[in-house]
Amino acid sequence: MAWRRADFLNALASLRVEGPTAPPCLEGAYRVAPAGMVNPYFANLGLYHFVGDYPEAIREYLEGFLGCLRDHPGRRGGRLVMPDFVEPDYYGRPRAFAPRDPDSHDAYCATFLLLAAEYVETTDNAAWLRTFADRIKEYAEANLLALRKPSGLCRVFQSPNENGSGYLMDNAENQAGLRRFARALDAIGDPDAERFREASEAVRIGINRLFVGQPGHGRWQISDLTPNGDGSFYPDATCQLFPALFVNSPDPTSQLRYEDGHRRLGSLPSADEWWDRPRDPAGFPWAVLGFYTALRRPAERAKAVSQLDLIERLFRDPATRARVPIHDLGWAYGTYKLLNGLGSSDPLA
Repeated sequence: MAWRRADFLNALASLRVEGPTAPPCLEGAYRVAPAGMVNPYFANLGLYHFVGDYPEAIREYLEGFLGCLRDHPGRRGGRLVMPDFVEPDYYGRPRAFAPRDPDSHDAYCATFLLLAAEYVETTDNAAWLRTFADRIKEYAEANLLALRKPSGLCRVFQSPNENGSGYLMDNAENQAGLRRFARALDAIGDPDAERFREASEAVRIGINRLFVGQPGHGRWQISDLTPNGDGSFYPDATCQLFPALFVNSPDPTSQLRYEDGHRRLGSLPSADEWWDRPRDPAGFPWAVLGFYTALRRPAERAKAVSQLDLIERLFRDPATRARVPIHDLGWAYGTYKLLNGLGSSDPLA
């Protein structure tokens, strides 16, 4: 591996939004790729692995994120929504950021909770959490707790949006975000910790209901409204690993389900040699597979090394730099740290 730690840190710093065109709440935000849009979901995931390196920058990002929350009317509206931000010329103000509907409400919130909890625990900054806990809880109420379905899963959007799917990938992130946030609240003696812990447990139970077949011979459904996988790289193949990556489960049968998820990934032609072949378009899970392999499949770590080398080559070539978006950069850095024995042995636990 030719990557160095400094390469990752410099790459992340290059994506930071700065300058007079940025609205106040985007000061400290990060682009998806050079000259790209701001997508908070991808930024949350990418920044997660950099908390120990850039704690102050992460704090500024978290506070800016909370400052961007707005109530939005319309089909994809709702309370306390975090939008994407784009800056194309056709908005009439070249290079001026403008909000755009997000791709989800639940996962944007869950990954923020995950990042905020990681920041608080890494820095031991309980005072920060006490300052912002009420606002974060309000955000989580509107975008996770209020979106719960009878199954325990969270729907992807607030009502009245017609898409009420409970996606496997989103809900794996939802379970982790709620679980980690509850743990952080518990550490400061916040009485709402148990409520968020119970919500996390309900999501875990709902996720288990997305498993089809008997453990050892089954697979995960893409969502509660998509009973059959389509064999695609995304979402079918990639979503299979998310429960094993994000969900903390005391259920003794969970390991068999997780093994089935990995088995299905390996059986789908769409995922052939994922470690040696970059996937298009950018934005779909890819580098997360190398992180999962480095974390959970020690016998297959050569695949994680191969993907990391490929990502480095893509990153260093100006023609392909934009094919390494912030979330892939973050997962690649997480893989780099795992392979080199740096940081936690289970960073998402």
